[in-house]
Amino acid sequence: MLQFPISQDADRAKLRALLEAYYTYERMSATRSFCVHLLALVSVFIWLGVCWPSLLPAQAQVFAAECWGVLLFITILASAEEWKWYHRQARYLTEYQATPEKTQHEGEAPASRGLP
Repeated sequence: MLQFPISQDADRAKLRALLEAYYTYERMSATRSFCVHLLALVSVFIWLGVCWPSLLPAQAQVFAAECWGVLLFITILASAEEWKWYHRQARYLTEYQATPEKTQHEGEAPASRGLP
């Protein structure tokens, strides 16, 4: 989970870029996870076809192998996108945290620092 302080003077463009990167990263992570689970499910059918060739028709075995290949390709693409957006999110977070903040507005009380 993404956690960072938000100030009143936060740069909205940087905050928006950070949140969009986080959202896209989470979406790509969920896509990759879903594809890995589908790969495991299709792998069971391939395994069954290899262990007991008479269990599944030849066309079903070929279809399962093709689905497995397509799912593997999609999983690799989703993993690459997840990696890209993870690093983009980290960069945006660093940029967002590096923006100078005003700690006190005119007429406001000092920020609590353990002072009475």
